[in-house]
Amino acid sequence: MTISVVIPACNEEALLGQCLTALALQTRLPDEIIVVDNSSNDSTAAIARRYNARVIQQVQSGIWPTAAAGYDAATSECIARIDADTLVPETWVETIITSLVGGTDAITGPADFYGCKRVRATLGKVLYMRAYFTLVGLALGQTPLFGSNFAMRTTAWKKARTLVHSSRSDLHDDIDLSYSIKTIAYIPAMKVCVSSRALRRTPSGITRQFLMGFRTIFLHWPEEAPWRRNRLLRRPA
Repeated sequence: MTISVVIPACNEEALLGQCLTALALQTRLPDEIIVVDNSSNDSTAAIARRYNARVIQQVQSGIWPTAAAGYDAATSECIARIDADTLVPETWVETIITSLVGGTDAITGPADFYGCKRVRATLGKVLYMRAYFTLVGLALGQTPLFGSNFAMRTTAWKKARTLVHSSRSDLHDDIDLSYSIKTIAYIPAMKVCVSSRALRRTPSGITRQFLMGFRTIFLHWPEEAPWRRNRLLRRPA
């Protein structure tokens, strides 16, 4: 299985290099790396090219339009997605290829936080990571995709492409995409590390993230509420 890794980025010169270094040390190298530059005014694009990544420019502001541009540009059978602050273990690509089997459309995994003290990292894992998978999973009716660490079949993206709201920058892209992917598996062995900057958001930033999540869920309800969605997922393709 061929695999493209998509990395949305905006002014990520401080972290992108170590992210790309981790990808360069994989036991099974990705077939292409796509960095989608969302109008950065620093050296993000130059760093990406230095690591032989393919750079796509996206002028529309927002993580969803930026990520979607990368998915559209991918040329492999599988599209993996991480963020510029994600550090993947050396077996990450290999784990994806061996785990994306059968009829599974997408897989996702957890993350630990780096760049902070152990207590904060532990609290973040419980209150941020586990809360996301648990609460969004209940609203969705299945495991949600975690944007800093997931992979999907390109065929699944092409089907979802007509259903998602990727032109909107006020939605939670992971959740919106999760509603349009039929089968998602949670793979513990797919664990990565992500920057603790998500834990250092201001109250207004945290509020904004919650509102984006609720807005995305309400956009899909009640038509795609879990009790209705489960019936649809059981139907033959």
